[in-house]
Amino acid sequence: MKRVFVGHRGVGKSSVLARHAKYFPSIPSFDLDAEIEKKINSSINDFFKMFPEEKFRAAELDVFNTITRNRQDYVIAVGAGFPVSYIPLDVEVIYVSRMSDVEGRIFLNRPRLNQKLTPLAEYKERYDEREPEFRKRAQFIYHMPEGLDTPIETEENLLIFDFKINDAYYTLCPNEVNYIEQRVQNFLKIELRTDLLTAEQMNYCIEKFPQHNWLISIRNEVKYALPQQAEFDCDVRLYKGQKIQILSTHEDQLEEALKLIAPYENQFHIKLCPLIESFEELRKGYEWQQKDPSKRSFLPRSLTGNWNWFRLLSRYNQHLHFVRSFTEQADQPTVYQWLTLPKSKPTKWAAVVGKPIHFSRSPVRHENFFKKLDTYMCAISMRPIEFEQNIDWLYQLGLAYIAVTSPLKEIAYKIATSSSDKAEELKSVNTLAIDDEKISGHNTDLGGFSLLASRLKLAQSRSVAVWGGGGTLQMMKKVLPKATFFSSQTGQNRDSQINQAADFNVVVWAAPRSPQTALPPLEWPVELVVDLNYAENSMGIEYAQKLISLEKNVQYISGINMFNEQARQQQQFWSAL
Repeated sequence: MKRVFVGHRGVGKSSVLARHAKYFPSIPSFDLDAEIEKKINSSINDFFKMFPEEKFRAAELDVFNTITRNRQDYVIAVGAGFPVSYIPLDVEVIYVSRMSDVEGRIFLNRPRLNQKLTPLAEYKERYDEREPEFRKRAQFIYHMPEGLDTPIETEENLLIFDFKINDAYYTLCPNEVNYIEQRVQNFLKIELRTDLLTAEQMNYCIEKFPQHNWLISIRNEVKYALPQQAEFDCDVRLYKGQKIQILSTHEDQLEEALKLIAPYENQFHIKLCPLIESFEELRKGYEWQQKDPSKRSFLPRSLTGNWNWFRLLSRYNQHLHFVRSFTEQADQPTVYQWLTLPKSKPTKWAAVVGKPIHFSRSPVRHENFFKKLDTYMCAISMRPIEFEQNIDWLYQLGLAYIAVTSPLKEIAYKIATSSSDKAEELKSVNTLAIDDEKISGHNTDLGGFSLLASRLKLAQSRSVAVWGGGGTLQMMKKVLPKATFFSSQTGQNRDSQINQAADFNVVVWAAPRSPQTALPPLEWPVELVVDLNYAENSMGIEYAQKLISLEKNVQYISGINMFNEQARQQQQFWSAL
């Protein structure tokens, strides 16, 4: 095996490499940054302080060549800035990607490459430069879920390529044609789109594997003969009486799409794939599909992947499905997600709900828990009004276990028909269970934050400033009765409404990233920033980074331990019910 992991800064390549070593114990593995530090006898961070980036890139390439020159087997995780064009063509390249890549990340212990930009702007500048290069060179994109940090069977099967998906199509892209042998092993249904592939490429694939299940999707005006050893899907605006099995529409507007396919509903299997902008439209599309589920498939699209959860659930409700490939349709389930779904339709399923939600680690954190119950967890992006208006419909679809994030916790308390003592005390719910139309609510925020505060010995300190709070404010006041609470937008003391100077050496960051969120005063003598977020672009990290840039000795603690304790208590609650 010769394999290289590429990907953006902070995506988790080193973590993947460490787990990969357990899946492939006989293959030598190398973290390129760690190997470079051995060679230069310095940390990379310190090296960048003394030398220009060009000198580091030269050392990076030298170490890479040394590792690969005389080895027949190896796996390497390279830094985000490594020039992928230098990777030999006989080496398999896997692009490790996460949904949160595009949102950016802020680092406290990595070199700054462009001091003229903010840390987040710097990340995004490099992201835009590197993304096309990663996609161009990679043989496969590993869409890794958020929060995966321990070996797990799903990932092992994926990285060993020991899996078969037989009930969803994989869309082949031009850069994958040369690896068609691997694709047909893993994906028993493959889509060949006329707007992505040439006639020669489609013929090559079909002639090489004539018995495979091919779907040719006509997406543009075709002026050449198409291979006939396949099924055909034709967009309704391109249909001219061809012999096809599936008629599709990708019209953006739902109403217009329904009008276009209405005359053909009894002739073909209909694939409805509009741009869906609301839960009202989603429900309408679902109702249309359910009127004739054997002949209708509803595949909603969005600009931000809002309907990924619906596409997962649809596995059990309709005929046509697609998993994500290089085409990067964010609503399509990833290969990892598809492999976590139970083969048979579960009677109940779970979700984490909130907005924003794509940073959530809950689906991975609870994966094994729900796997033992023969079900799964997904993520649903919802505003408070959407949650309140659609909870009954989601229950009808089988949603029974819910992890609730901001800003939905007060709504969750409102809709719960019974609440635990902790939820009643806080008038806030972050955990729901629905059974026989009874909605049971619980709150594990208090337990998670209490554990974090206890470990850091925060409760008795008067030098703690809590910045923000939102729906967790009352919970934090119970744990930190001596702390001072500030509005993250105005900077005012919530109790006195006076913006008074004080010697705070601990800041508990409890605010979202938004244009309205301000940073605490930089002159405070802060020694510890406790961030209740674990998102890697949290403004809490930005605040800590600014303090460090002022040469202050500041420790940063993320909210991951708090989250893990919350999740553990959520599982206890669900198990008890």
